[in-house]
Amino acid sequence: YKRQGKNFCEAARDGFGVILRHVLLTATLIKLRDIFIFLGQLIIYLVPIIVGIWWISKSLIYSVEDPILIVVILLVVCYGVSQSFMTVWSAGSEAIMHIFCVDEEVNSGAKYAPEVIREVDNEVRA
Repeated sequence: YKRQGKNFCEAARDGFGVILRHVLLTATLIKLRDIFIFLGQLIIYLVPIIVGIWWISKSLIYSVEDPILIVVILLVVCYGVSQSFMTVWSAGSEAIMHIFCVDEEVNSGAKYAPEVIREVDNEVRA
């Protein structure tokens, strides 16, 4: 793991090897990530819709007799925002997981990992 240049195939092989050597931790963190992605999308998706419907129904300035089109537009926008945000979050969480595994291999233990990640690792290994 010295800082050496590698071509794509060698680097991919090394990365896949790291994941295979830490398969239990990887599987656990991926399932936790999926739960957080679902909850994040649900919150990002539902909160603006509920607030928007409430605001439309209580609005004194604008009188909307049939708010279905507004709600459909709000649904589409909230879905796009939630998908985009959680895709970026997912990529970041996978990178952190991979860096943790490499740190553990290089330093014979997670030297630079935050305490929270070390606790999850200890619970998975127990």
